[in-house]
Amino acid sequence: MKNLVLLLFAYMFQHSGWAQLVNNKSFEGANRPNRPPAFWYPCSSESTPDTQPFSYGVTLPADDGKTYMGIVTRSLPVEPFEVREDMETRLNLPMIAGFPYVISVSLAHADDMGYDDNSTFVWVNRPIKLTIYGGTESCLMEELLWESPLIDNTDWIHFEEVIRPEMDNLRYLVFVATPEGNRATNGNILIDNFDLIEEPLIIPTAFTPNGDGFNDQFFIKGIKPSSSLKVVSRDGDMAFETEDYQNDWAGGNWPSGVYFYTLTNSIKDKTWKGEVSIIR
Repeated sequence: MKNLVLLLFAYMFQHSGWAQLVNNKSFEGANRPNRPPAFWYPCSSESTPDTQPFSYGVTLPADDGKTYMGIVTRSLPVEPFEVREDMETRLNLPMIAGFPYVISVSLAHADDMGYDDNSTFVWVNRPIKLTIYGGTESCLMEELLWESPLIDNTDWIHFEEVIRPEMDNLRYLVFVATPEGNRATNGNILIDNFDLIEEPLIIPTAFTPNGDGFNDQFFIKGIKPSSSLKVVSRDGDMAFETEDYQNDWAGGNWPSGVYFYTLTNSIKDKTWKGEVSIIR
């Protein structure tokens, strides 16, 4: 029973989040063709995304809210021979190089999407992918941030992944409809319930440095670059100190007990203070 209580105690965490980066994450707006909702804008002029459902045969209900975004690729017989719809949004704060961000999005595919072209019905129903780029200026695709697998599911599937941009000051996100193998095709992808947040900081209240390979270090999930850490004992003695913590403190030779930490991120100019217990 004692070991069970200690194990449960070791898995109590303190959570801390960051600022909201994206506006209109569920693409709410009047459902209409060739017009994206507020805060989302097309980059290319050849073809414009649609606010769905109920355009071009798309009927799938939204995964979040009432509407969502649909983008397509089209193969053309004349120049430019191919169209890949895209759209961008401006973030409320620029992304910081090396910081962990959680990107999440729901994706689906419409089997019955198409349109009439001079009395000929054109299917736009091949599975394609979503590619997300970051840019320092409007419509610049400077860094590939994430790409989905080929989406052929007709019901929503939610994706979530941690990314770390290599470039600094990425202010814009650009979504691009991308065919498999970069071959021109008539395809579509439906997008809803998108979000991009800085990965929340999760600070454990205890760890157990007993060498079993499980919870041996003071591991701070979502820690940002340039984070300094100081840990002191109840007597005020410095137990650990570093200017760039790498989740590598295993308690040293300090005995079981309660210690007090100060974690500071110099980029964000933000400090967290609390208690952490060593349980041996």
